[in-house]
Amino acid sequence: MNHISINKEKIQLLRKSIIISFFISAFLCLLISFHLKDKIPHDQLMPWLITSLSILLIRLLSVFPYKENTDITSGFTGKLIFFRIGAFLSGLTWGWCGYYFAGQVSLDSQLYISFMLAGLLAGAASSLSVDKLSMISFVLPTIAPNIIHYLMWEQDTSIGMALMLILFMLFIIYASLIQGKNILENIELRIKSHESEQRIQHLAFHDALTGLPNRSLFNDRIEQALCAEMRGKNPIAILFIDLDGFKHVNDSYGHAVGDELLQTIANRFKTIVRSYDTVARIGGDEFVVIVQKIEQRDDITKIANKLLREASNPMEISGHNINISSSIGIAIYPDHGTDKETLITNADNAMYLAKDNGKNTIQVHAV
Repeated sequence: MNHISINKEKIQLLRKSIIISFFISAFLCLLISFHLKDKIPHDQLMPWLITSLSILLIRLLSVFPYKENTDITSGFTGKLIFFRIGAFLSGLTWGWCGYYFAGQVSLDSQLYISFMLAGLLAGAASSLSVDKLSMISFVLPTIAPNIIHYLMWEQDTSIGMALMLILFMLFIIYASLIQGKNILENIELRIKSHESEQRIQHLAFHDALTGLPNRSLFNDRIEQALCAEMRGKNPIAILFIDLDGFKHVNDSYGHAVGDELLQTIANRFKTIVRSYDTVARIGGDEFVVIVQKIEQRDDITKIANKLLREASNPMEISGHNINISSSIGIAIYPDHGTDKETLITNADNAMYLAKDNGKNTIQVHAV
């Protein structure tokens, strides 16, 4: 499972929750302030309103650097701590309203504040459910002070209101935890599905043993190269490589050693070709290289000689010292063909001629 992808989804959901909560919370701040404007002194109400809106604004502005294509998983822990602190501070401002302001107003205004907080919790618990600590950091400081207010308020309905809010808080937390679990499970399933599709697509065009492009991708690459060079009139070289003595390695040491040898050869070849060239495995011990952007014909021979040397360098595999060689056949566009089939056939024929000439050698197709 790609935890980086999960963290990215998690941060994106929390980022979006801040954007939503800003507008809802700002509206509720203004609404409750309007309701309390004649009940709470302005020198108490206005600082609360300004503080609440300031915290919301800071949280909103903080999400703008996190664009969809930004590496938001960098410093994931720090970003998550910031979300939790922001949620906690916002909860404290609402908690102040539920405790301090509720203690100064009549019962109907107290109920107004409590139901306002309950509605706020219902929305916040859903939007923050993807991270349970962010959710709890908001829920507890928001509703707990209001519960304490009712427990300290000596009225007939106070205990009932406190118990109701406690049950509501526990229900909200439980429902949010379940929702968060379901969201994370859906994210994991979606990421697993995407990763499986990528693996299937990779296997469709790459050799499972060496990770090199397979015959299908090789054919696609050579067609692209020919289309590009037909416009640029630059030569392309096809190098067919067959390992000499590979069957003897398999017969003597087993297929596991043979597979490791192929992987070693593939890694060696990848270090030689340039980023815009292609090295592919198209058969058991057959490799092919597409060499592009050739400035001088000697560059082809230089690359072929490097491949020849790398293949013949001794290697130790599973305690065995193994020495093999390779035979390389070369066909060049446009000298030895102008289409894919002709170039491949001529390079293949040149490779067999190299084997006939004693192996461990290079043979360019003869016109």
